[in-house]
Amino acid sequence: MSVDSAAFAVRSRPAFLAGAAAGVVASVVMGMFAMVAAGTYHGVGLFTPMYHIASSLLGPETMMESAAQAEAGDLFYFVPGPAALGMMLHLAVGAVFGAIFAIVGSLLRARSLGWLFLGILYGGAVLVVMSFVGLPLAASVLGGGDSIRDMPEIAGWWTFGLEHLLYGAVLGLWFWRRGSAEA
Repeated sequence: MSVDSAAFAVRSRPAFLAGAAAGVVASVVMGMFAMVAAGTYHGVGLFTPMYHIASSLLGPETMMESAAQAEAGDLFYFVPGPAALGMMLHLAVGAVFGAIFAIVGSLLRARSLGWLFLGILYGGAVLVVMSFVGLPLAASVLGGGDSIRDMPEIAGWWTFGLEHLLYGAVLGLWFWRRGSAEA
């Protein structure tokens, strides 16, 4: 290991950990937006986004039942196991993308308001990567099928896009307020 790579490894560890924490926080905000959208203007049930994510491992039955219950007037249909699994998967993916963001921001030497702009751009990049690579791959490997592969269409492209831009904005705000990824 060269001196430069050793120095990067030492500098990147705090960035990685801070990014993972920021990714979890940003994922919570993103998930809250998705749940509000699902429970209001989409009308498919407040917890349906969590069931949708869980369907990558469990199948779409709970997600479909939640939507059916919402159509019948119960927007708060709740099944603890699938909701918890969906939340854990969402936070884990958010932590990974947050860690990557912090390292990228550190390498680019982002400062102050630059973090926010970088975060919004990064949220857009995550949208593209997840929509056209991550979700189709997860659908094939994990057996989630069309409900995972077609998540952007099912959630609505505008909502799905806003969720990801919001995720990136929260990441950017986190590091802008902290001053750097190493802090």
